[in-house]
Amino acid sequence: MPPLKIFISHSHDEEWLAEMIAAELQKIDVDPFYYKRNETGTPITSDVRAKLNDCDEFLILLTPTSIWSHWVLYELSVAHYLGKAIRPFSMYLSEQEIPPMVRDLVRRPMGEIRHYYDEVRGRVAKAFADGMALGIAPNAPRPMQVGADDPSQLKDQVHKIVLGDVTAAAETPPSPEPRSPKPAKRGARKPSRRKPR
Repeated sequence: MPPLKIFISHSHDEEWLAEMIAAELQKIDVDPFYYKRNETGTPITSDVRAKLNDCDEFLILLTPTSIWSHWVLYELSVAHYLGKAIRPFSMYLSEQEIPPMVRDLVRRPMGEIRHYYDEVRGRVAKAFADGMALGIAPNAPRPMQVGADDPSQLKDQVHKIVLGDVTAAAETPPSPEPRSPKPAKRGARKPSRRKPR
């Protein structure tokens, strides 16, 4: 079974924290990725884009330095555009400082990162059990891939999302989900089954 792949987005100042989180995730049989300083001349954008395309979840560390990092905002925008599961953790930020794209998501303070490890353990165990029941190795579906051959489309989407215009960023409206019948209100009178006289 291929391991769950988690992209950890962080600012340069929090590389030590991303490294600690990655080490904990590896203990859960997860394949984490976080950007480390590489040799001079290493291509950054193509490497980051490939890892974003391939990841199952996007863990973002929101801090006073990361919210001003153009790389963190770029990664968040691409993850949002690709429809990745975004898992935000924050520290030392007020509600107003949280990027608009993640304000509506459940996020936890960094001190509760252990809860995330427990959630990941549960997802890994469920994927394994589901795969065993079906007799196949489960692999999370990839909702969308952004190729290097279409940078203009990605750039437009990223700009719209970073500026907080998330609704305009969607190319096509989501298909409506089938509605289930509404449950009866409490105290509502049921129709009478008596025959008229």
